[in-house]
Amino acid sequence: MSGTSPRSLAGLQREYAERPAHRESARQQPALTLPRLWTACNAVHLLLLVNIVINIGWVATSHLRLNDLGSFLHSGAAYRAGLNPYGYYPWLKPLPISGEALNLNPPISVYFFETLTVFDPIVLRTIFLGASLMMFGVAVALLLRAYPEKRNVTVLLTVFALTGLWHMVYYLQIYAPLLLAIVGAWLLIRQGRLAWAGVLIGFVIAVKPNYALVPLMLLAAGYARIAVPALLVAAAISLVPLIIDGPVIYQQWLDLTLGFGGIEWTSNASLMAVGEHLGLPIIGRTLAVSVTLGILYVQRRYRPAPLDALTLSIMAVILFGPVSWAGYTLFLLPFILSRAWDRLTLVAIAALMVPFCIMRAIALGGDWLNTVLAPLYAWGVVLLLARLLLDYVPVQLRMSARLRDVLRRPRARRLTPMATQPSVCSARRN
Repeated sequence: MSGTSPRSLAGLQREYAERPAHRESARQQPALTLPRLWTACNAVHLLLLVNIVINIGWVATSHLRLNDLGSFLHSGAAYRAGLNPYGYYPWLKPLPISGEALNLNPPISVYFFETLTVFDPIVLRTIFLGASLMMFGVAVALLLRAYPEKRNVTVLLTVFALTGLWHMVYYLQIYAPLLLAIVGAWLLIRQGRLAWAGVLIGFVIAVKPNYALVPLMLLAAGYARIAVPALLVAAAISLVPLIIDGPVIYQQWLDLTLGFGGIEWTSNASLMAVGEHLGLPIIGRTLAVSVTLGILYVQRRYRPAPLDALTLSIMAVILFGPVSWAGYTLFLLPFILSRAWDRLTLVAIAALMVPFCIMRAIALGGDWLNTVLAPLYAWGVVLLLARLLLDYVPVQLRMSARLRDVLRRPRARRLTPMATQPSVCSARRN
Protein backbone atom coordinates (compact mmCIF):
# COMPACT_ATOMS: atom_id res chain seq x y z
CA MET A 1 0.00 0.00 0.00
CA SER A 2 3.04 2.24 0.43
CA GLY A 3 3.42 2.42 -3.37
CA THR A 4 -0.12 3.76 -3.93
CA SER A 5 -0.29 7.44 -4.84
CA PRO A 6 -2.63 9.78 -2.93
CA ARG A 7 -4.67 10.43 -6.09
CA SER A 8 -5.25 6.73 -6.81
CA LEU A 9 -6.13 6.09 -3.15
CA ALA A 10 -8.73 8.85 -3.26
CA GLY A 11 -10.13 7.34 -6.42
CA LEU A 12 -10.47 3.93 -4.79
CA GLN A 13 -12.25 5.45 -1.79
CA ARG A 14 -14.62 7.34 -4.10
CA GLU A 15 -15.37 4.16 -6.08
CA TYR A 16 -15.99 2.20 -2.87
CA ALA A 17 -18.42 4.83 -1.56
CA GLU A 18 -20.36 4.81 -4.84
CA ARG A 19 -21.08 1.07 -4.70
CA PRO A 20 -24.79 0.32 -3.97
CA ALA A 21 -23.95 -1.89 -1.01
CA HIS A 22 -22.22 0.94 0.79
CA ARG A 23 -24.15 3.96 -0.40
CA GLU A 24 -26.50 4.04 2.58
CA SER A 25 -23.69 3.71 5.11
CA ALA A 26 -21.80 6.51 3.41
CA ARG A 27 -24.79 8.81 3.80
CA GLN A 28 -25.14 7.95 7.51
CA GLN A 29 -28.86 8.74 7.54
CA PRO A 30 -30.86 8.38 10.77
CA ALA A 31 -32.58 5.02 11.25
CA LEU A 32 -36.09 6.50 11.37
CA THR A 33 -36.77 9.47 9.14
CA LEU A 34 -39.98 11.52 9.18
CA PRO A 35 -41.36 9.99 5.94
CA ARG A 36 -40.73 6.49 7.26
CA LEU A 37 -42.41 7.33 10.56
CA TRP A 38 -45.39 8.77 8.66
CA THR A 39 -45.63 5.60 6.56
CA ALA A 40 -45.47 3.40 9.65
CA CYS A 41 -48.23 5.39 11.37
CA ASN A 42 -50.41 5.17 8.27
CA ALA A 43 -49.89 1.40 8.13
CA VAL A 44 -50.90 1.05 11.80
CA HIS A 45 -53.96 3.23 11.26
CA LEU A 46 -54.93 1.19 8.23
CA LEU A 47 -54.69 -2.08 10.17
CA LEU A 48 -56.78 -0.65 13.00
CA LEU A 49 -59.39 0.63 10.55
CA VAL A 50 -59.58 -2.78 8.88
CA ASN A 51 -60.07 -4.34 12.31
CA ILE A 52 -62.91 -1.92 13.08
CA VAL A 53 -64.56 -2.49 9.69
CA ILE A 54 -64.43 -6.28 10.23
CA ASN A 55 -66.11 -5.87 13.60
CA ILE A 56 -68.76 -3.52 12.20
CA GLY A 57 -69.51 -6.04 9.46
CA TRP A 58 -69.82 -8.79 12.05
CA VAL A 59 -72.23 -6.71 14.16
CA ALA A 60 -74.26 -5.88 11.04
CA THR A 61 -74.92 -9.59 10.50
CA SER A 62 -76.91 -9.64 13.76
CA HIS A 63 -79.48 -7.16 12.41
CA LEU A 64 -82.84 -7.58 14.22
CA ARG A 65 -81.49 -10.38 16.40
CA LEU A 66 -81.71 -9.93 20.16
CA ASN A 67 -78.87 -12.30 21.12
CA ASP A 68 -78.19 -12.03 24.88
CA LEU A 69 -80.80 -9.29 25.21
CA GLY A 70 -83.32 -11.95 24.25
CA SER A 71 -82.10 -14.09 27.16
CA PHE A 72 -82.51 -11.15 29.52
CA LEU A 73 -86.02 -10.35 28.29
CA HIS A 74 -86.96 -14.05 28.43
CA SER A 75 -86.00 -14.02 32.12
CA GLY A 76 -88.07 -10.90 32.75
CA ALA A 77 -91.05 -12.30 30.86
CA ALA A 78 -90.88 -15.54 32.86
CA TYR A 79 -90.88 -13.60 36.12
CA ARG A 80 -93.84 -11.50 34.94
CA ALA A 81 -95.71 -14.74 34.17
CA GLY A 82 -95.01 -16.10 37.66
CA LEU A 83 -92.46 -18.66 36.42
CA ASN A 84 -88.88 -19.40 37.36
CA PRO A 85 -86.93 -16.48 35.80
CA TYR A 86 -83.94 -18.77 35.35
CA GLY A 87 -85.80 -21.42 33.36
CA TYR A 88 -86.25 -21.97 29.62
CA TYR A 89 -89.74 -21.91 28.10
CA PRO A 90 -89.88 -22.50 24.32
CA TRP A 91 -93.37 -21.00 24.10
CA LEU A 92 -92.50 -17.76 25.92
CA LYS A 93 -91.45 -14.75 23.84
CA PRO A 94 -88.92 -13.33 23.34
CA LEU A 95 -86.77 -16.43 23.16
CA PRO A 96 -83.23 -16.52 24.57
CA ILE A 97 -80.21 -16.74 22.30
CA SER A 98 -80.20 -20.51 23.06
CA GLY A 99 -81.55 -22.92 25.62
CA GLU A 100 -78.09 -23.10 27.24
CA ALA A 101 -77.37 -19.35 27.26
CA LEU A 102 -79.93 -18.04 29.73
CA ASN A 103 -79.70 -15.03 32.00
CA LEU A 104 -76.79 -15.67 34.38
CA ASN A 105 -77.06 -12.31 36.13
CA PRO A 106 -78.16 -12.28 39.80
CA PRO A 107 -81.80 -11.84 40.89
CA ILE A 108 -81.58 -8.04 41.15
CA SER A 109 -81.34 -7.96 37.35
CA VAL A 110 -84.65 -9.79 36.92
CA TYR A 111 -86.70 -6.80 38.10
CA PHE A 112 -84.98 -4.51 35.60
CA PHE A 113 -85.50 -6.97 32.76
CA GLU A 114 -89.14 -7.39 33.74
CA THR A 115 -89.74 -3.66 33.26
CA LEU A 116 -88.16 -3.85 29.80
CA THR A 117 -90.63 -6.49 28.60
CA VAL A 118 -93.35 -3.85 28.12
CA PHE A 119 -91.41 -2.38 25.17
CA ASP A 120 -91.22 -3.70 21.63
CA PRO A 121 -88.10 -5.93 21.49
CA ILE A 122 -86.84 -4.55 18.16
CA VAL A 123 -87.19 -0.94 19.31
CA LEU A 124 -85.58 -1.89 22.60
CA ARG A 125 -82.69 -3.46 20.71
CA THR A 126 -81.97 -0.18 18.92
CA ILE A 127 -82.17 1.81 22.15
CA PHE A 128 -79.98 -0.71 23.95
CA LEU A 129 -77.37 -0.60 21.19
CA GLY A 130 -77.30 3.19 21.04
CA ALA A 131 -77.12 3.55 24.82
CA SER A 132 -74.24 1.07 25.05
CA LEU A 133 -72.20 2.94 22.43
CA MET A 134 -72.97 6.30 24.05
CA MET A 135 -71.89 5.12 27.51
CA PHE A 136 -68.74 3.59 26.07
CA GLY A 137 -67.95 6.89 24.36
CA VAL A 138 -68.51 8.78 27.62
CA ALA A 139 -66.17 6.40 29.46
CA VAL A 140 -63.45 6.87 26.84
CA ALA A 141 -63.91 10.66 26.86
CA LEU A 142 -63.54 10.78 30.65
CA LEU A 143 -60.33 8.76 30.51
CA LEU A 144 -58.86 10.85 27.70
CA ARG A 145 -59.65 13.96 29.69
CA ALA A 146 -57.74 12.51 32.64
CA TYR A 147 -54.82 11.35 30.47
CA PRO A 148 -54.29 14.02 27.79
CA GLU A 149 -51.13 12.35 26.49
CA LYS A 150 -53.36 9.65 25.02
CA ARG A 151 -55.38 12.08 22.91
CA ASN A 152 -54.26 10.97 19.46
CA VAL A 153 -55.67 9.10 16.51
CA THR A 154 -53.71 5.90 17.16
CA VAL A 155 -55.01 5.51 20.71
CA LEU A 156 -58.56 6.33 19.68
CA LEU A 157 -58.53 3.76 16.89
CA THR A 158 -56.98 1.19 19.24
CA VAL A 159 -59.70 1.72 21.82
CA PHE A 160 -62.44 1.25 19.23
CA ALA A 161 -60.70 -1.86 17.88
CA LEU A 162 -60.81 -3.70 21.22
CA THR A 163 -62.68 -6.99 21.06
CA GLY A 164 -64.54 -6.30 24.30
CA LEU A 165 -66.42 -3.39 22.73
CA TRP A 166 -67.70 -5.36 19.75
CA HIS A 167 -68.45 -8.44 21.83
CA MET A 168 -70.64 -6.23 24.03
CA VAL A 169 -72.31 -4.59 21.04
CA TYR A 170 -72.93 -7.81 19.10
CA TYR A 171 -74.41 -9.75 22.00
CA LEU A 172 -76.18 -6.69 23.48
CA GLN A 173 -74.67 -7.23 26.89
CA ILE A 174 -74.98 -4.93 29.92
CA TYR A 175 -71.30 -4.09 30.31
CA ALA A 176 -71.53 -0.39 29.33
CA PRO A 177 -72.99 0.93 32.63
CA LEU A 178 -70.59 -1.31 34.53
CA LEU A 179 -67.66 0.13 32.55
CA LEU A 180 -68.87 3.62 33.40
CA ALA A 181 -68.93 2.65 37.08
CA ILE A 182 -65.38 1.25 36.90
CA VAL A 183 -64.13 4.39 35.14
CA GLY A 184 -65.92 6.56 37.69
CA ALA A 185 -64.34 4.62 40.55
CA TRP A 186 -60.92 4.95 38.92
CA LEU A 187 -61.23 8.72 38.56
CA LEU A 188 -62.59 9.13 42.09
CA ILE A 189 -59.61 7.21 43.46
CA ARG A 190 -57.31 9.59 41.56
CA GLN A 191 -59.04 12.44 43.37
CA GLY A 192 -58.72 10.74 46.76
CA ARG A 193 -62.47 10.17 47.15
CA LEU A 194 -62.08 6.51 48.10
CA ALA A 195 -65.45 5.92 49.77
CA TRP A 196 -67.42 7.10 46.72
CA ALA A 197 -65.24 4.91 44.53
CA GLY A 198 -66.24 2.00 46.74
CA VAL A 199 -69.91 2.83 46.21
CA LEU A 200 -69.53 2.48 42.43
CA ILE A 201 -67.58 -0.75 42.81
CA GLY A 202 -70.39 -2.05 45.03
CA PHE A 203 -72.84 -1.42 42.19
CA VAL A 204 -70.66 -3.51 39.86
CA ILE A 205 -70.51 -6.33 42.42
CA ALA A 206 -74.30 -6.35 42.80
CA VAL A 207 -74.70 -6.93 39.04
CA LYS A 208 -71.66 -9.21 38.61
CA PRO A 209 -71.12 -11.04 41.93
CA ASN A 210 -67.80 -12.57 40.87
CA TYR A 211 -66.37 -9.06 41.33
CA ALA A 212 -66.83 -9.51 45.06
CA LEU A 213 -63.21 -10.61 44.88
CA VAL A 214 -62.23 -6.97 44.22
CA PRO A 215 -62.94 -5.57 47.73
CA LEU A 216 -61.33 -8.63 49.31
CA MET A 217 -58.17 -7.93 47.33
CA LEU A 218 -58.35 -4.26 48.25
CA LEU A 219 -58.65 -5.17 51.92
CA ALA A 220 -55.47 -7.23 51.59
CA ALA A 221 -53.75 -4.17 50.10
CA GLY A 222 -54.92 -2.01 53.01
CA TYR A 223 -57.63 0.00 51.26
CA ALA A 224 -60.52 -0.54 53.61
CA ARG A 225 -61.94 2.90 52.72
CA ILE A 226 -62.70 1.51 49.27
CA ALA A 227 -63.50 -2.09 50.17
CA VAL A 228 -65.94 -1.56 53.04
CA PRO A 229 -68.35 0.79 51.16
CA ALA A 230 -68.19 -1.56 48.18
CA LEU A 231 -69.23 -4.55 50.29
CA LEU A 232 -71.97 -2.60 52.07
CA VAL A 233 -73.50 -1.27 48.84
CA ALA A 234 -73.36 -4.67 47.17
CA ALA A 235 -74.97 -6.33 50.20
CA ALA A 236 -77.73 -3.70 50.39
CA ILE A 237 -78.63 -4.10 46.70
CA SER A 238 -78.49 -7.89 46.92
CA LEU A 239 -80.92 -7.88 49.86
CA VAL A 240 -83.72 -6.46 47.72
CA PRO A 241 -84.60 -9.80 46.02
CA LEU A 242 -84.61 -11.51 49.42
CA ILE A 243 -87.11 -8.99 50.70
CA ILE A 244 -89.34 -9.23 47.62
CA ASP A 245 -89.21 -12.94 46.77
CA GLY A 246 -87.37 -14.62 49.61
CA PRO A 247 -84.48 -17.07 49.21
CA VAL A 248 -86.20 -19.11 46.49
CA ILE A 249 -85.12 -16.75 43.70
CA TYR A 250 -81.50 -17.06 44.79
CA GLN A 251 -81.85 -20.84 44.82
CA GLN A 252 -83.17 -20.75 41.26
CA TRP A 253 -80.25 -18.55 40.21
CA LEU A 254 -77.69 -20.83 41.86
CA ASP A 255 -79.22 -23.91 40.23
CA LEU A 256 -78.65 -22.34 36.82
CA THR A 257 -75.20 -20.83 37.37
CA LEU A 258 -73.66 -23.82 39.13
CA GLY A 259 -74.82 -26.10 36.34
CA PHE A 260 -73.65 -23.83 33.52
CA GLY A 261 -71.58 -25.76 31.00
CA GLY A 262 -70.18 -23.03 28.77
CA ILE A 263 -66.82 -22.53 30.44
CA GLU A 264 -65.03 -23.76 27.31
CA TRP A 265 -66.74 -21.24 25.03
CA THR A 266 -64.30 -19.24 22.90
CA SER A 267 -65.17 -15.85 24.38
CA ASN A 268 -64.25 -16.94 27.92
CA ALA A 269 -61.06 -15.14 29.01
CA SER A 270 -60.58 -17.02 32.30
CA LEU A 271 -57.74 -19.41 33.02
CA MET A 272 -60.26 -22.12 33.85
CA ALA A 273 -61.26 -22.01 30.18
CA VAL A 274 -57.64 -22.75 29.25
CA GLY A 275 -57.85 -26.07 31.06
CA GLU A 276 -61.17 -26.85 29.39
CA HIS A 277 -59.64 -26.24 25.96
CA LEU A 278 -56.76 -28.56 26.82
CA GLY A 279 -59.16 -31.23 27.99
CA LEU A 280 -57.60 -31.04 31.46
CA PRO A 281 -59.90 -28.96 33.69
CA ILE A 282 -57.65 -29.52 36.71
CA ILE A 283 -54.87 -27.56 34.98
CA GLY A 284 -57.16 -24.61 34.41
CA ARG A 285 -58.37 -24.63 37.99
CA THR A 286 -54.81 -24.91 39.30
CA LEU A 287 -53.68 -22.02 37.12
CA ALA A 288 -56.63 -19.87 38.16
CA VAL A 289 -56.16 -20.52 41.89
CA SER A 290 -52.38 -20.08 41.70
CA VAL A 291 -52.58 -16.75 39.86
CA THR A 292 -55.27 -15.47 42.22
CA LEU A 293 -53.24 -16.41 45.29
CA GLY A 294 -50.16 -14.85 43.71
CA ILE A 295 -52.01 -11.58 43.16
CA LEU A 296 -53.30 -11.71 46.73
CA TYR A 297 -49.70 -12.13 47.94
CA VAL A 298 -48.57 -9.12 45.92
CA GLN A 299 -51.43 -7.06 47.34
CA ARG A 300 -50.52 -8.02 50.89
CA ARG A 301 -46.74 -7.95 50.54
CA TYR A 302 -46.11 -4.85 48.42
CA ARG A 303 -49.23 -2.76 49.17
CA PRO A 304 -49.40 -1.29 45.65
CA ALA A 305 -50.79 2.14 44.86
CA PRO A 306 -54.62 2.20 44.99
CA LEU A 307 -55.11 2.28 41.20
CA ASP A 308 -52.67 -0.57 40.74
CA ALA A 309 -54.40 -2.48 43.53
CA LEU A 310 -57.75 -2.00 41.77
CA THR A 311 -56.25 -3.16 38.46
CA LEU A 312 -54.73 -6.25 40.04
CA SER A 313 -58.09 -7.05 41.62
CA ILE A 314 -59.94 -6.79 38.30
CA MET A 315 -57.31 -8.95 36.61
CA ALA A 316 -57.73 -11.55 39.35
CA VAL A 317 -61.49 -11.64 38.73
CA ILE A 318 -61.07 -12.02 34.96
CA LEU A 319 -58.42 -14.73 35.16
CA PHE A 320 -60.09 -16.67 37.99
CA GLY A 321 -63.47 -16.74 36.27
CA PRO A 322 -64.87 -19.26 35.95
CA VAL A 323 -66.82 -17.26 33.35
CA SER A 324 -65.20 -14.04 32.11
CA TRP A 325 -66.55 -13.09 28.72
CA ALA A 326 -64.45 -10.98 26.35
CA GLY A 327 -66.49 -7.92 27.31
CA TYR A 328 -65.00 -8.10 30.81
CA THR A 329 -61.64 -7.05 29.36
CA LEU A 330 -63.14 -3.58 28.82
CA PHE A 331 -62.84 -3.07 32.58
CA LEU A 332 -59.06 -2.87 32.06
CA LEU A 333 -59.47 0.18 29.82
CA PRO A 334 -58.53 2.69 32.58
CA PHE A 335 -55.30 0.79 33.19
CA ILE A 336 -54.50 0.59 29.47
CA LEU A 337 -55.01 4.32 28.92
CA SER A 338 -53.15 5.36 32.07
CA ARG A 339 -49.81 3.79 31.21
CA ALA A 340 -47.08 4.16 28.64
CA TRP A 341 -47.35 1.50 25.95
CA ASP A 342 -44.12 -0.47 25.92
CA ARG A 343 -43.59 -3.59 23.83
CA LEU A 344 -45.16 -5.99 26.33
CA THR A 345 -48.22 -3.80 26.69
CA LEU A 346 -48.57 -3.49 22.91
CA VAL A 347 -48.48 -7.28 22.50
CA ALA A 348 -51.16 -7.63 25.18
CA ILE A 349 -53.34 -4.99 23.52
CA ALA A 350 -52.89 -6.71 20.16
CA ALA A 351 -54.14 -9.97 21.69
CA LEU A 352 -57.20 -8.17 23.04
CA MET A 353 -57.93 -6.70 19.60
CA VAL A 354 -58.26 -9.92 17.60
CA PRO A 355 -61.87 -9.82 16.30
CA PHE A 356 -64.10 -12.35 17.99
CA CYS A 357 -65.64 -13.35 14.67
CA ILE A 358 -62.18 -14.54 13.60
CA MET A 359 -61.68 -16.36 16.88
CA ARG A 360 -65.02 -18.10 16.45
CA ALA A 361 -64.08 -19.13 12.91
CA ILE A 362 -60.80 -20.53 14.26
CA ALA A 363 -62.73 -22.49 16.87
CA LEU A 364 -64.66 -24.16 14.05
CA GLY A 365 -61.45 -24.92 12.15
CA GLY A 366 -60.39 -27.83 14.30
CA ASP A 367 -59.75 -28.97 17.85
CA TRP A 368 -56.04 -28.14 17.84
CA LEU A 369 -56.62 -24.61 16.53
CA ASN A 370 -59.26 -24.03 19.17
CA THR A 371 -56.97 -25.41 21.89
CA VAL A 372 -54.03 -23.20 20.95
CA LEU A 373 -55.72 -19.93 19.96
CA ALA A 374 -59.01 -19.83 21.87
CA PRO A 375 -57.35 -18.66 25.15
CA LEU A 376 -55.85 -15.64 23.34
CA TYR A 377 -57.84 -13.12 25.37
CA ALA A 378 -56.73 -14.79 28.60
CA TRP A 379 -53.10 -14.54 27.48
CA GLY A 380 -53.61 -10.85 26.73
CA VAL A 381 -54.76 -10.27 30.30
CA VAL A 382 -51.84 -12.36 31.60
CA LEU A 383 -49.39 -10.16 29.68
CA LEU A 384 -50.94 -7.02 31.16
CA LEU A 385 -50.68 -8.62 34.58
CA ALA A 386 -47.01 -9.43 33.97
CA ARG A 387 -46.33 -5.86 32.90
CA LEU A 388 -47.93 -4.48 36.07
CA LEU A 389 -46.14 -6.97 38.33
CA LEU A 390 -42.78 -5.95 36.87
CA ASP A 391 -43.22 -2.64 38.68
CA TYR A 392 -43.28 -4.49 42.00
CA VAL A 393 -40.57 -7.08 41.44
CA PRO A 394 -37.62 -6.18 43.69
CA VAL A 395 -34.83 -4.41 41.85
CA GLN A 396 -32.34 -6.84 43.35
CA LEU A 397 -34.15 -9.71 41.63
CA ARG A 398 -34.38 -7.99 38.26
CA MET A 399 -30.91 -6.47 38.14
CA SER A 400 -28.76 -8.82 40.16
CA ALA A 401 -25.20 -9.10 38.90
CA ARG A 402 -25.33 -12.85 39.21
CA LEU A 403 -28.35 -13.10 36.92
CA ARG A 404 -26.70 -10.81 34.39
CA ASP A 405 -23.58 -12.96 34.46
CA VAL A 406 -25.64 -16.08 33.76
CA LEU A 407 -27.55 -14.49 30.90
CA ARG A 408 -24.54 -12.73 29.42
CA ARG A 409 -21.76 -15.27 29.48
CA PRO A 410 -18.63 -13.70 28.00
CA ARG A 411 -17.33 -15.22 24.81
CA ALA A 412 -13.80 -16.58 24.72
CA ARG A 413 -11.52 -14.02 23.12
CA ARG A 414 -8.45 -14.66 21.11
CA LEU A 415 -5.25 -13.26 22.55
CA THR A 416 -4.22 -10.48 20.19
CA PRO A 417 -1.89 -7.57 20.68
CA MET A 418 -4.93 -5.30 20.97
CA ALA A 419 -6.48 -7.55 23.63
CA THR A 420 -3.31 -7.46 25.71
CA GLN A 421 -3.51 -3.70 26.03
CA PRO A 422 -5.38 -2.26 29.01
CA SER A 423 -8.97 -1.27 28.26
CA VAL A 424 -10.42 2.14 28.87
CA CYS A 425 -12.31 0.88 31.92
CA SER A 426 -9.19 -0.72 33.48
CA ALA A 427 -7.20 2.40 32.75
CA ARG A 428 -9.79 4.45 34.62
CA ARG A 429 -9.69 2.05 37.55
CA ASN A 430 -5.90 2.35 37.65
